[in-house]
Amino acid sequence: MGFSVQMSRAEARGATIAPLYMRRLVVMFLIGAVHLLGFWYGDILTTYALLLLTGLPLAIFCVQVAFSHWWLARFRFGPAEWVWRSLTYGKAQPLRQPPAPAPSAVENLTGIS
Repeated sequence: MGFSVQMSRAEARGATIAPLYMRRLVVMFLIGAVHLLGFWYGDILTTYALLLLTGLPLAIFCVQVAFSHWWLARFRFGPAEWVWRSLTYGKAQPLRQPPAPAPSAVENLTGIS
């Protein structure tokens, strides 16, 4: 998201833009420092390789966490656990989450579950 869009949104909700500006300044400083160190030591490719070797696993981990959250919201088990349970019990186990029971009218009125 562009910096000007972030500033206009912050101003619209009455927030000060100083923290936003400072965050952007720190990020740009870090990017510049990495490039400066890479050029200073003459090995910018090693710097990029180190960033890739740390950033790629972190990105893969974040994707796995998001996918796991999505999967487990819809299914009872993970795929490997489902196969293991089905083999253990000798029949295919239900994979989908059972639908959440609708609250009864009495619970809605009293707030007691």
